[in-house]
Amino acid sequence: DRVIHQDPAAGTMMARGAAITLYVSSGAPQVAVPDVKGFTAADAQKMLANAKFKTKLQPKFDATVPKDTVIEVKPAGGSNAAQGSVVTLIVSQGKQPVRVPQLVGSTVDAARAQLEKLGLKLNVDQQVANDLIPSGTIISQQQAGGASTDPGSTVGVTVSTGPVLVSVPDVTSKSPADATAALQAAGFTARIQYIVDATNASGNVAGQDPAPNATAPRR
Repeated sequence: DRVIHQDPAAGTMMARGAAITLYVSSGAPQVAVPDVKGFTAADAQKMLANAKFKTKLQPKFDATVPKDTVIEVKPAGGSNAAQGSVVTLIVSQGKQPVRVPQLVGSTVDAARAQLEKLGLKLNVDQQVANDLIPSGTIISQQQAGGASTDPGSTVGVTVSTGPVLVSVPDVTSKSPADATAALQAAGFTARIQYIVDATNASGNVAGQDPAPNATAPRR
């Protein structure tokens, strides 16, 4: 709607009432928008640039459309728009990431149920003995709590098998001092209980609990 030329030119002498022809812009040429739906964002931008359009990318999570693929074109492909105008491309970012929960300290069963609700899987990568953490409790996890991961992915964890079980040495018939030393060397703490036993005048150990050669956690 702006005058781009006139005839006669400005400054020309004319009779009063003579006609002056004005040439008015109708704006940029209207051309068809290429239909780039389903193209990669990079290819779509090239095609639109060749058609003299500018582009704007608008990301959107979509579980059904591959990442970096154009989901929608605005204005729609096939419609007319002015050359040099902006065409918006709605581009898939793939599946929306899931935030990994904090699993350390949870039991394996509780952690698996929590992950299943989020569409994730649990895998026990390693099991290690730990004197302080109960058996079946998660000690560490591969993806830290709060990290983002793809839906359907697996979260690896390390699980405690509980305290190390060792063989209890046989200290029967030993003196209390020798029995205590033997138990301490094996990683145990001795607790002495005195009883009256007329058949054992030596004062040596008459019995023990746990029994000799049984397995028990060190303590």
